[in-house]
Amino acid sequence: MLFRYLLVLLVVLSLPVYAQSVAEMLTKLDSADQTTRLTAVQYFTHLREKDTVEPLITALKLEESPTLRAQIATALGYQRDKRATPALLETLRTTEVTCVRRAAVEALRAITGQNFDEDADAWEAWRAAHLQL
Repeated sequence: MLFRYLLVLLVVLSLPVYAQSVAEMLTKLDSADQTTRLTAVQYFTHLREKDTVEPLITALKLEESPTLRAQIATALGYQRDKRATPALLETLRTTEVTCVRRAAVEALRAITGQNFDEDADAWEAWRAAHLQL
C-alpha cells in the first residue's frame, strides 16, 4: 500500500514538470537552429500527447530539411492521431525525397492500419471513405 501511495505521489509531483517540458519543447519546434528542432521532434516521437499533433503538423508543412521532415512524419505516426492524415497525404503527394515519402507512408500505416504504399490516390480514397475529420 505504501508503494502505491508513493508511486501516485511521484506521478502527481512530476505532472507540472512534464507539462512545463512539453510546453518548452513545443517552443523549440520554431527554433532557427536545426539541431534544436530535431531534439524537439525526437522528444515528441514517442510521446503520445494530443497537444503536440497540431504543432507537429505545422512543422511538417514548414520544415525544409528532408531529414527533419522524415522525423516529424515519424513522430506523427507514433501519435496515431487521424488529424495528421491530410498533412501526411500532402507530404506524400508533393515531396520527391524518398526518406520523407517513406516516413509519410509509415505514419499513414500506423494511423490507419492500412497499407497503400506510396499510392496517394488510394490513401485519399480510403481517407474520404473512412475518416471523418
